[in-house]
Amino acid sequence: MDRERAERYLRLIAETELRRATIAPPRDFSLSGLLAPRPESALRFSKVAGALIAVGAVEEDTAAAIQFDYELALTARLRDAHSSSPRLLSPPVLRQRAARLLRGPKPAEQPAPDRVAPIGMMIPVRFEDIRGELYIMAYAHTPTGARFTVAAWLRGPVFGRPPHPPAIASAMHNLTATDDKGTAYQLSYRGPGGLVEWAGELFLSPEPPPDIGWLEITAGETIRRIQLDQLTPPPQVTLVSAAHSPGEHHLHGVAARVLAGLPVFSSDRRLRTAGFRAVLPEYLTHALGDVIDALQVAGALSPLSAVPGQLRTLCESVGILDHGITATARTDLPDPWLSLLTGFHRRRPDTTPPGEGCAGVAVALPEFDGVRLSILGLHNGVDGTVIHVHAAGLPADDMFPLLWIRDEDGRWHTTRRSVSGSSHNGELSSRLEVIPPLHRSSWIEVLAAGISAEVKTSLLLRWR
Repeated sequence: MDRERAERYLRLIAETELRRATIAPPRDFSLSGLLAPRPESALRFSKVAGALIAVGAVEEDTAAAIQFDYELALTARLRDAHSSSPRLLSPPVLRQRAARLLRGPKPAEQPAPDRVAPIGMMIPVRFEDIRGELYIMAYAHTPTGARFTVAAWLRGPVFGRPPHPPAIASAMHNLTATDDKGTAYQLSYRGPGGLVEWAGELFLSPEPPPDIGWLEITAGETIRRIQLDQLTPPPQVTLVSAAHSPGEHHLHGVAARVLAGLPVFSSDRRLRTAGFRAVLPEYLTHALGDVIDALQVAGALSPLSAVPGQLRTLCESVGILDHGITATARTDLPDPWLSLLTGFHRRRPDTTPPGEGCAGVAVALPEFDGVRLSILGLHNGVDGTVIHVHAAGLPADDMFPLLWIRDEDGRWHTTRRSVSGSSHNGELSSRLEVIPPLHRSSWIEVLAAGISAEVKTSLLLRWR
């Protein structure tokens, strides 16, 4: 990795965009002007800087310092050239990273999760006017505490107005547990919720010892015993060295985000037209050519790599033409890309909806890239298919490793970070949306890809 050349290239990008910005017309601060797309210069700098940071070619504080110099020079020039109101081009990702640097380093990394166990149990919920089912997917005990990963479908009475979310929340918090040593625990829910579906975590208070054998959950008049000792062998996990260079890994992440942005076709024929195409955020496609040049200059991407040409084919196959990639298009796309792209071009909706349900799976993956990742169940609900994950040691931007999923029919799926999640003491629990939604496959293969290594495991799914 040539960090000197990478830094020089980033400064060159900043200087080039500074010259462009100073000859641009003044910013229109009217309503229409504020709603106009952000200037491409800021986006270009942000994209190149983000890529160089991601592969380790440029430090975050170095990129933040270059951006600060750029904005300072831009403010001074625009104040003289146009008006007394400075126009700052502020790439949000770099601003967030700079703010984290000012707050200081993240907490020290914690040891790996102590324990994870698949559950897969349904508990009927009866609390005042609330009726429904609570699905316990998995149990995890980490340095931040012990919790169950859960999904619940709770409803009000058959007749009359359904209760408001606070009433359902009361039912979710009105749960207790007792372990095999006779210790009692209160369960507290953390996560999103609505009028029907709730999916998140139930934390045990106080924190239980690490060696308990079972827990009895009490929900109103219902009592269920949950065995925490795995009766079946844990899934086999394979850790191998990464097959891609840091630059190729970054471009595979770009491809995954593009594929995750493709629409899932509805069974409603009125929503399927011959001219339908993806509407993707501009930050996914602009300045990809500059990003590839920067990665090659930094030595993170070989000029002979096939990935830039593959990415060009992917972009143009979904109607994205302003990518800026100059590499020759290739047809030998990776299997996950080809599978998702083929499903999109067929424009065929699934004949049957995935349907509500949960699968109790749990596996702690080996550490790679300094990240310790655990999979703690998945469920089908109003947001499609969601896989629940827990991670420690994530980078400053809390970016999860790249996850690909292959089902029993050989179809590949990608994942997209949900807005929900909870972070505490360096650990992060989140929901990843699986795209396209996953049907009740009897097993899935999960591929977690990082810069230094890839982890592969097969998980048996028992749906409830």
